[in-house]
Amino acid sequence: YRAFAMGADFSDDSTLELGTEKPAPAKTRFEDVREDLRPVSEGLAFHEGSSAANPNLSLAIGFRTLSIHLTETQHEGSAPVKDDVVNFFEQLTFHTVSVQRLCGMFGITPEGGLDNVVAARNIQRDGKNTFVQEKPKYIWKLLKYIFGDFCSILWIGVIIFFICWKPLSDPPSPTNLALAILVILVIASQASFSAFQDWSTGRIMNSILDLLPSECIVIREGNTSRIPASDLAVGDVVLLSVGNKVPADMRLIETSGDVRFDRAVLTGESEEIEGNIDSLGETFLEAPNIALMGTHVTNGHAKGVVVLTGGRTVNGDATDGAVLRFVESFGDAATIRASNDQVFQIPFNSRNKWMLTMYTRGDEEKQPESLVFVKGAPDVLLPKCTSYYSAITNDIQPFTLEAKAKLVSTQEAWSRGGQRVILLCMRHYTPHASVGSNDFGPEVTQNAIEGLTIVGLLGLMDPPRPESSHTVKECRRAGIRFFMVTGDFGLTAAAIGRQIGIITTHAEPDSLLDVTKLMGELPEGPLPSCRDPANRLQRSLVLEGKDLIQLTERHWDVVTRYEEIVFARTTPEQKLSIVNAFQTRDNIVAVTGDGVNDAPALKAADVGVAVVSGSDVAIEASDLVLMGNFDSIIG
Repeated sequence: YRAFAMGADFSDDSTLELGTEKPAPAKTRFEDVREDLRPVSEGLAFHEGSSAANPNLSLAIGFRTLSIHLTETQHEGSAPVKDDVVNFFEQLTFHTVSVQRLCGMFGITPEGGLDNVVAARNIQRDGKNTFVQEKPKYIWKLLKYIFGDFCSILWIGVIIFFICWKPLSDPPSPTNLALAILVILVIASQASFSAFQDWSTGRIMNSILDLLPSECIVIREGNTSRIPASDLAVGDVVLLSVGNKVPADMRLIETSGDVRFDRAVLTGESEEIEGNIDSLGETFLEAPNIALMGTHVTNGHAKGVVVLTGGRTVNGDATDGAVLRFVESFGDAATIRASNDQVFQIPFNSRNKWMLTMYTRGDEEKQPESLVFVKGAPDVLLPKCTSYYSAITNDIQPFTLEAKAKLVSTQEAWSRGGQRVILLCMRHYTPHASVGSNDFGPEVTQNAIEGLTIVGLLGLMDPPRPESSHTVKECRRAGIRFFMVTGDFGLTAAAIGRQIGIITTHAEPDSLLDVTKLMGELPEGPLPSCRDPANRLQRSLVLEGKDLIQLTERHWDVVTRYEEIVFARTTPEQKLSIVNAFQTRDNIVAVTGDGVNDAPALKAADVGVAVVSGSDVAIEASDLVLMGNFDSIIG
């Protein structure tokens, strides 16, 4: 990225954390079931001093998984496993202690993380953060399929029929021989069905057990680094962001205020769970401040402390990187940030299309007036702006229609050049809710983005990948239509589409108005398939998310016939509706993507293609994963 900035004068010459080792766990009643459950690692479990449980009790992560899918399996000569598992989790209090006390338990700070020596010692004690699966005993399984359960009764029948065949019958009875053979075939069928059932169940269980991401971001000795998830230790401070898979059971200690988790892989619940740093008396497994291993981060970001093991990024955004480099050309950004304390942040997402940060000085009183900065899509934020900072008069001026016209003109000019345009705003705001409370995030989200003051406009150059043009050309040469679906502004998306060959016409692309006019030219009755290039409209089209909301089925009949299309300012739901619209009109659809918001479309497509550097969610939803550059899709 290259960043350009414009002061808000709208003139023509605009310029732009040290751990302690716990003693070995004492033998408890819960130990009796360990051999049966075959735990693979142990994590420190904390109990309040008033609890009757042993404070040194350790827990294998395998127990947490069993608590989600409880069974009545019993250890020979012992009480039911279910009761012990449930009792154990009812006694866990990681979610009820304060953040300060939690950090003290593990000898860490949120900024410093775990000491490397302590981390290595914890891993040696607890084992790797992985699941170890017992190697199946095929001979015993085969014998069980053939002679176990109901088959044992059938074998008695086989023996009786053989005896009735010979020697009891004289001459031998063919009927009894036939019945014996028939029962043997039934046994073989039953054994085959049981084997298939076990194999199918095993595949499902393996997919459930394979819950760990390959890598994660941790803070150790004050340094942020990416490590294999299997090397996580109890007490590690982990950074989570949208699209990540949670690498271990963690207690959240910091959140962006809008972080949410998808727990469907563990609980089957389709609704996302909102995460925060407080607990309202729920159990460990239900607490919103506990991120369970294997669940997905669907929104926001957070920082958490690993509390149970076994079972991706730091500022990993190109837009922020470009802005930071631009600011660094004027002064030391670190010094500016150090003079103010960031107390809250809402990261950018495809639904809001803006990002918010809130700062307050450390020497202010308990409820100070905070400084709020917002950056995002101009078309989304402009309706929320009431003033602008003038570089000419060096003060704040009302955001009049004339000023708005100049700003929009500049935005459109930059967008036509293929730049991604970002509006920068600010305001002062005094929150009513306490920082970090459950009510704080919703209050800021609702109130702090109104009455904004514009402080500038940024234009970022995001050149397409060098291989993109060649990939598009080769796909189109093979008769494949190649469309763009993006969250960028329409003019920006159209310019990039021209650069990489998605739009090749010299005329301005069609709009929703043109689509509406063409509806009258459609023939009556079933429409011919667009798989035949002769039935397509050899024209280009640009539609934004606001246009897609207005489309009827008849509109889609026209849209799906265009040879060249760019969909701009789309939401995740609209990406999915685009895929569905083309599929229902006899098109084979392949979707490429790398973000968490691409997952629904990747899953619905006939062929979902993710890139290896993409989010865990996108990779899991896809059918193919590109291990190289984007051009490997045609390799």
